Amino acid sequence: MKSKTMSLEQFADLINEADEWKLEFDEIIDANNWIPIFDEWHVCHDDKNMIYFDDKGQAKVK
Repeated sequence: MKSKTMSLEQFADLINEADEWKLEFDEIIDANNWIPIFDEWHVCHDDKNMIYFDDKGQAKVK
C-alpha cells in the first residue's frame, strides 16, 4: 500500500478484504488522525462518521 491516507469507506473495504486485523491498520488510523475505539463492535471515528462491525462481521461506515 503506497499511501496510508484514505477515506473511512476505503478503510472499511480494506478491513473487509483482510482475513485478520493487521498492524498496518493501526498505522492507517494514526495517519488519518482518526480516533480509535477498539471494542467488540467499533473500530474508529473521525468526529462525523464511525467504522463499526455489523451483525455479519463486515466493517461499515455510519
